[in-house]
Amino acid sequence: MDLKLPATPDPALRSIPFAFLGVGFARAWVALLFANPVVAVPSVGMSSHMMFDAAYVAVALVAMALGRRLVPLGGHPALGAGALGLMLASTALALGAAGEGLAPVGAAASALGGAGFLLFSLLNVEACATLSTLRVVLCFSAAYVLGGFLAFLGNGMAPLQLAVLLAVLPAVACACVRAAFRSIPEAERPHRVFPRFSYPWKLYALMALYSFAYGLRQMQMTAGAGRGSTYVTVLVSGAVFLSAWFFADRVALIKVSRAPMLFMICGFLLVPAQSVLGNAVSSYLISASYTLMHVFMLVLLCSMARKSGVPAPVLVAPLYAAQLLTMAGVAVDEGLGALGMSAVAQSTASAVIVAVLVALITLLLLSERRWDSHWTVALDDGSLEEASRREEALAERCAEVSAASGLSPREDEILRLLAQKRTMAAIARDLYIAEGTVKAHVRHIYEKTGINTRKELYELLGVD
Repeated sequence: MDLKLPATPDPALRSIPFAFLGVGFARAWVALLFANPVVAVPSVGMSSHMMFDAAYVAVALVAMALGRRLVPLGGHPALGAGALGLMLASTALALGAAGEGLAPVGAAASALGGAGFLLFSLLNVEACATLSTLRVVLCFSAAYVLGGFLAFLGNGMAPLQLAVLLAVLPAVACACVRAAFRSIPEAERPHRVFPRFSYPWKLYALMALYSFAYGLRQMQMTAGAGRGSTYVTVLVSGAVFLSAWFFADRVALIKVSRAPMLFMICGFLLVPAQSVLGNAVSSYLISASYTLMHVFMLVLLCSMARKSGVPAPVLVAPLYAAQLLTMAGVAVDEGLGALGMSAVAQSTASAVIVAVLVALITLLLLSERRWDSHWTVALDDGSLEEASRREEALAERCAEVSAASGLSPREDEILRLLAQKRTMAAIARDLYIAEGTVKAHVRHIYEKTGINTRKELYELLGVD
């Protein structure tokens, strides 16, 4: 599908709505309280971060099971209030447990924090998926930089100031998500009815392999490059932001999809050479690639959600659940140490497992030319800027035609699917309605817009 566009670039594509940066405040909260804690939160049986991750994964698995019934999440105000309540309760319990050394209370704080952050993340990604691909890249990367900056700021605060900041951060994050949903035009908001689809399992499998490999090396990484590293996140996210801002007219999303994977492979291949090069090079490459991979996966799945009409939380929940594999990698690494192996033997065993994972990752990487070859919607082959201009121009034109012609909400929905060159049979299947019903709606659309054929509709919308 090609949309006719003016030759002059649109600088508005690079605008970043502040409301969509809420995840930056939430990530700073996680970094200060659990990832790189500035207060010692006690726990029971496992570290506070592992307890946080366990709850995070548990809610992600629940979202995978129930997501189709709950979407759109933005249509349930109680979910946003619940996310905020969980994070605020987590903050209060964590600060109280740290002061009194109450491990059960600290464990409860970690569990509530993981659940609240996952719920917030799903709400945030549902809102962000309504933006064009370029804006999604800019928003996520800018938000990650913002989160790192706020985490740096919090590290130097006095206890009372820190307590206030830890209460304000989740409140601002949730307020941003509410504002983001209010800013989305009604016609572009996620709907309860969405098309049938198949999960992009190869993407999830790839992320699972990386997560396990990352977990396997996580505890052995040099300081500043390991678990929840703010330094690496800021550097990588800043590089992504600058690349998207200055080179969006030259870079295609589908063509850069292998970049984080190659970083990860290089990082793992350097593990055996760390006795010569030191641990830092390998650690930073692995950590940087993991951050890149996570950002890329979010952008890719948001782009798929926008193009297909499938709610983003349904697509992204399995990505969040992949954190379970990171925990498994940490457990395997700890298990090797518990066997009483020497440091050399443990490193060798870890290197063998990593070599197998690198081989599997490489196989997935090279098995197909395109990641989206077997999915519902193909990614745009054009530059990131060009693809985003098409997305926004088409959405704007559909909204104009719908408003001018007085189309009903269902007719507007079908108009947008027709603009994507879907057949009537496909639309009927996607919307779970009879093909005859689709034909009736299409006839009404033609009557209201004063056209008679699909060709005239494409001309009206500016679609080649």
